[in-house]
Amino acid sequence: LFLRQKELLEGKSFQRAIESIIQNEKVNSAYAVMTTRDEILSTFRNLEEPAIKERLANIREISDRLISELGGVSPRIDLGDEPVIVVTESITPTELMEMDKEKLLGIVTRKGSATSHAAILAKNMDIPCVTGIGIPQSEEEWEDSIAIIDGYTGTIYLEPDNEVRKEYEIRRKADLVERESLLKLKDKGDITKDGREVGIYANIGSLDDLNSALYYGAKGIGLLRSEFQYLGRENYPGEEELFQAYKKTAETMGDRLVFIRTADLGADKQASYLEIPVETNPLM
Repeated sequence: LFLRQKELLEGKSFQRAIESIIQNEKVNSAYAVMTTRDEILSTFRNLEEPAIKERLANIREISDRLISELGGVSPRIDLGDEPVIVVTESITPTELMEMDKEKLLGIVTRKGSATSHAAILAKNMDIPCVTGIGIPQSEEEWEDSIAIIDGYTGTIYLEPDNEVRKEYEIRRKADLVERESLLKLKDKGDITKDGREVGIYANIGSLDDLNSALYYGAKGIGLLRSEFQYLGRENYPGEEELFQAYKKTAETMGDRLVFIRTADLGADKQASYLEIPVETNPLM
């Protein structure tokens, strides 16, 4: 995700649009970025194609960060002193990663979906997240309210009564007990009820994921997406660099199986030096 944002930020069309506004309108750079962002979002906001919606979300995020770096208003969310549920129009993976997780009890957004990058990241962090909710236009209506959010069902209880609170306290404790019981099984054999042995493998996108695969008892690496070694750089990775990455994976996993996908490039995984020709449907 961040590598795609980096490519977008370095894209010539995005830079030229900003530079053109600075030269023609004689405005500062923060204003030029803001104007470019708003024009792009306004032009394409009604398109429902998932790839375009993701690209617009990336444009919004990198523009907000640029504006902040250039002296504009910081888009970061200050959680304050007490643990809170964040209720917001939308949230980006970067904003989520920069928050104090000790103070973040949950997330509710008006926009987004359960399959958005931020929602998936929140799930990986064990932070309840409910998206696509009808939030009041005036945030003061929810300010300082007590709420329960159910990430499993996508339900919000605003100012719940004692009965609902007791029910969800029981559910929360039961959920913690279930998680602990599941962790006890992580080193057990992967055997079906009819006695068939299967293997549960982990898919990873970077070497940073290796420790998680080991912690949760993966039988091996089902897919090492080595194309990530090619992205976010100026030229092809060298043979020795790739060898060291594969070697570290193999050594870390010991006698466990490791499957390496040498490269799956194109479509949403582009790098300028690859010079992949433009296609109508690159996923084909």
